[in-house]
Amino acid sequence: MRKLTIALILGSLSTLSTVPAMAGVKILTPDGAEPENMARPADTAVQPIAAPPTQAQQTVDQTPSTQNMNASAASSTSTGAMSNNQNPSGKPAPLPPLPESKAFHDTLKSAMPLSAGQIAQLREAINANRRAAEAPLSPAQPRIETINARIGVGSPPSVSVQSGYVSTVNVVDAYGRPWPIVRFSVGNPKAFNVSVAGNSAAISDLQPYAQSDLALYLKGESVPLMVALLPGVQGTTGGGIVDYAVRLRVNAAEPGLPAPSGGMMGDANYTNTLLSMVQGVAPAGAKSLHVLGDPSRVTAWTWEGPRGKRLLLRAPGTVIAPAWIATMQGPAGIQAWVMPDVKVVTLSHDGQTQIIELQRYNWEAHHG
Repeated sequence: MRKLTIALILGSLSTLSTVPAMAGVKILTPDGAEPENMARPADTAVQPIAAPPTQAQQTVDQTPSTQNMNASAASSTSTGAMSNNQNPSGKPAPLPPLPESKAFHDTLKSAMPLSAGQIAQLREAINANRRAAEAPLSPAQPRIETINARIGVGSPPSVSVQSGYVSTVNVVDAYGRPWPIVRFSVGNPKAFNVSVAGNSAAISDLQPYAQSDLALYLKGESVPLMVALLPGVQGTTGGGIVDYAVRLRVNAAEPGLPAPSGGMMGDANYTNTLLSMVQGVAPAGAKSLHVLGDPSRVTAWTWEGPRGKRLLLRAPGTVIAPAWIATMQGPAGIQAWVMPDVKVVTLSHDGQTQIIELQRYNWEAHHG
C-alpha cells in the first residue's frame, strides 16, 4: 500500500513539472532549488497569459454605438487607403467646393440688383437728361458793340443780358478816355448783380426774363447815366443776343480834363467812323494802306469823307504830327485818328518817337 502511494505521488510530480515549463513558470522545491528532473526547453519563448475580459469590457464591445464607431473608423481607414492609392504624391485630395445656396444668391441680388452693363446705361440716361435740362433751347449770340450816349438827354442805351452770362459796360468820354464810375444803383437788386471797377461795370442776370435799369454816377457829374437792362432771350425757344461788352461813349468830356491838343473833339461827322476804327473795323468805303516796316498794332486807311479825302490811322500812342482832325481812345491803349491825307505820321509811344510811312498797295508798282 505504501509503495502504491509513493508511485502516484511521483507520477503527479512528473506531470506538474512539465506544465510549468511549457507555461514559463518556475517550480521550486521546499528548499528553494529547482528539481533536477524538471524539463526546460531551451528555445521556448515565454508567452504571457492574457487575462480574461471583464464584464464591463464585454458590455462596451456589445454596445451599438461602439459598433458604429468601429465601423466608421474602419471605413475611414479604408477611404484613406483608397485616396493614397489614387493620389501618387501622397497628399490628401482637395475637398470639393460647397454648393452656392439660394440665400447667397438672394443676398447678392439685394445688395447689387443691377449689372455692370445696366449701370452704364443708367449713367448715360442721367447725363442725357442733364444735358437736356441745362442746355438752352437755342444758343445765345454774343455781341460786342459801341453805343453813343447822352447824360440826361434822349432815350437811354440798352444792354441785353441773359442768365448765365456776364455783360460789361465800359464808359468813355467824347475823346475815348475812360470815365470813372464812382457809384451805381440798380433798380431790381434781386434780379441783377452789379459790380463796378474803374470805368467798367459787370452785370449778371439772376432771374431769367427780368427787366430793370441801372444808374451810373460818373466822376464829376451829378446826373447819372441811365442804362436799360433787358433780357437777351427772345421768344420761347431761348437764344437771342447777349451783350458781352458794351462801350458807352458819352458825348461830353470828363470835367476837369483838358481837350487833347492838335485837333477838335470828334463830332457827328466822324463819330461812327472813329467807333468802327477803335474796334478794328474799317468804315464803309475805306481802302487799306501799306505801313512800311509793319509796326505792331498799326493800321491805316485812306477814306473819302464828307469833307474830302482823309487819312484814318489806328495805333497805340499819341500823334505828334500832323495836327489831327478828330480822335477817339479805344481799349488796350489803342487810339483812332482822322487826319489830313498825308503819307508820313509821327507817333510818340512809350517815350519813343516813331515815324510811320504809308503807301498805297499799288503805289510802288505805279512809280517803279
